[in-house]
Amino acid sequence: MKTQLQERLKNILRLDGWCSYDKAHHMARLIIEHRPDKIVEIGVFGGRSLIAMGMACQHIYHGEVIGIDPWTKAAALEGGTTPENDAWWAKLDIEKIFRTCQSNVKTLGVEDWVTLVRAKDEDVLGTFLDGSVGLIHIDSNHSEAVSVRTVKDWVPKLAPGGHCIFDDIQWPTQAVALKMLREDLGLVNLGDFDMHDEKGDNAGQYAVFQKPA
Repeated sequence: MKTQLQERLKNILRLDGWCSYDKAHHMARLIIEHRPDKIVEIGVFGGRSLIAMGMACQHIYHGEVIGIDPWTKAAALEGGTTPENDAWWAKLDIEKIFRTCQSNVKTLGVEDWVTLVRAKDEDVLGTFLDGSVGLIHIDSNHSEAVSVRTVKDWVPKLAPGGHCIFDDIQWPTQAVALKMLREDLGLVNLGDFDMHDEKGDNAGQYAVFQKPA
């Protein structure tokens, strides 16, 4: 990866969200190495990982990134996770997060590579053909019910040889969906990876899977 892109990716750390620089770098490398035609992110929030993937597509002049998120409190709270997490989402000005994400896509110059879809992912699922998506990043509602449904719905959309990134695998409410990805859906687990914040502290984990070609 060229130094220019490595430096540019650092801009995401100014945005709302939790994607770390090392995860953004990893996602960009996957895009550069495998050149997916279509990338789908489910759960965009402030756009950190979405914009990082858009930068990677722009860097190689290939691919499109579609970010799907309803940006509503109802969707964020569906199913429930922990009292602390649910209380945080209930107080959040999520409309402001959406508007800021829209603005950052333009400010950081990836508007020709990134499309924001403000909808629940199940409502637009039918617009994607099975086997048509080269990279899927699942980082939406972390409740057990929603994470299981999302995995069941979207893994069939993955193209042969395509990758699925599943975020926050350390959450207990993600365990059932993670087990499905590892054991039940015909994917190969390429590894579990740590994220680190700006201080170098551990900020969570994500897993990467690949559909056999």
